[in-house]
Amino acid sequence: MLEAMRMRLASLAVCVLSSIAIAAPEATVTLVPTLDEPVFQATISGAPPVVPSAVTLRDAQTGARVVASGVTAYRDAQDAIAIAFVYAGGEVFLGNDDFEPYDSPARYPGFLKDLQRGLDEARLTTLFPATSKAVAIAYATRAEVIAPMGPLEDLHGASLGTQRDYYGKIGAELVAGIEAGLVELGRTNAPRRALVVIGDGNDTNNETAVRALAELKKRAAREGVQTFAIVTKGYLSDDTTVVDRFTSRTRVLASSEALPAALAAIATELAQRFDVTFPSTHVAKDGRPHDLIMSLAGEDLEPVTVQMPSALMPATRACSTWWRQLGIGAALVGLLALGAWVVNRRAAVR
Repeated sequence: MLEAMRMRLASLAVCVLSSIAIAAPEATVTLVPTLDEPVFQATISGAPPVVPSAVTLRDAQTGARVVASGVTAYRDAQDAIAIAFVYAGGEVFLGNDDFEPYDSPARYPGFLKDLQRGLDEARLTTLFPATSKAVAIAYATRAEVIAPMGPLEDLHGASLGTQRDYYGKIGAELVAGIEAGLVELGRTNAPRRALVVIGDGNDTNNETAVRALAELKKRAAREGVQTFAIVTKGYLSDDTTVVDRFTSRTRVLASSEALPAALAAIATELAQRFDVTFPSTHVAKDGRPHDLIMSLAGEDLEPVTVQMPSALMPATRACSTWWRQLGIGAALVGLLALGAWVVNRRAAVR
């Protein structure tokens, strides 16, 4: 009976996860100077990498189109990410069944083991660039850094400790946890940053937390931090949820058994990104803005405006070349005249 109930809960959790809307792919495009012809460097987020022939770039003004010359998966890209995992650190949330007697009324399984399993099964190092980093922060009566900001490969489920490490801890200072996460992310120079909240979605004082979370949402947006939340209710949790005032990317789970799948889904979403290179020969260097439309597997993305540089006209180039040749000729004539004068001068002295 208990096993059947667990299976139904896990099934419901999957349904909740799958109901979250997937954002459409987005693109950024910049013109990068090179020794020869400048090239377009583009980043597509929200989609897995494809072969170069599946990506094209079109000039909306002229219709001229070019196929990508190269594609780089995010794992091999340069824009590493720093991730802050901020989770509820109270004893009841994380569990105490490893040391509380089986028949104790104070025995709670909690979600620490599922969280640890999720971190290990997400295989984060296979998704993100090698120089990516992560930090783990637990919040109870205060926020506490459990695993300091360091290389992503150093963060494992075991980094969070054991249930005994959280014994006697109470409270759920969600706001303090998020603030600590943003501070840790702000200390890094990572090009990308993300914060993942894991808990029952509530603060010790929800009334004051609502306004604070709204301000933290604005702060995260200003600082370019992508935000996510995973909500799983504990034995003493109430039905309210305020973490959605901080982020709209909130996953609500029926049980903590779905935590590994939720963490994997967030990691995959963050890693849905790749870089593309295009030659720029199809867009005029006319000093004007051009709307460029990237097509991914036949589907057009939103146009991106790029300011093109000015280029010398052929006639101007020819004129410039003529003047350079004339200057070189004049210099040679001057040197010949100076040589003749010196020879004549020496002859006169003799």
